[in-house]
Amino acid sequence: MPSQDENRNTDERPYDDENPEQILDAVDIEPQEPTADQQIEQLQADLEAAKDAQLRTAAQLQNFRRRTQEEQQQRMLYACEGLLSDLVFVIDHFEMACEASDINEHTQAVSKGYEMILQQLIDVAMRHGLQPIDAAPGMFFDPEYHEALERVVTTDPCEGTVTRIIRKGYKLHDRVLRPVQVAVAVAPEQPEA
Repeated sequence: MPSQDENRNTDERPYDDENPEQILDAVDIEPQEPTADQQIEQLQADLEAAKDAQLRTAAQLQNFRRRTQEEQQQRMLYACEGLLSDLVFVIDHFEMACEASDINEHTQAVSKGYEMILQQLIDVAMRHGLQPIDAAPGMFFDPEYHEALERVVTTDPCEGTVTRIIRKGYKLHDRVLRPVQVAVAVAPEQPEA
């Protein structure tokens, strides 16, 4: 049996919490329909948001296409990078063979054959974008294109200049495949006073 307090609480509320229409009826507030101007403003705002979203999507699609095209061009430009990296060592060995065979006069015919093959190999590699990196004794050491394998203590050339080319370097278009391996001049250490 409900107590008097419980009866009083239910008697004071003439509406049910779960039915909002009873609340509105009790307060006599009717939901307002948006006016025509408000509807127009809302539709214009929705239209602007849709136009903005469409423009952003179109811009993203255009950027995606451009990036994809650039990546494809880069892949095509450097597609033979692995092969040319391997051929650089073959070119090195042919050059060493040509230098070694020039020493003996009996092997000059073989040397001439090596030189012809070497030149053909270099020509084919260059047609595919291989370029030798310019380097000569007296040039300043450039870490982007040079790799220092030796330090030569000397007072004659300027410190930081290339004194000797140890192995040629090559690049594919603008990308270094192998840096020029060089000996670099360094100043003698000054005795501490």
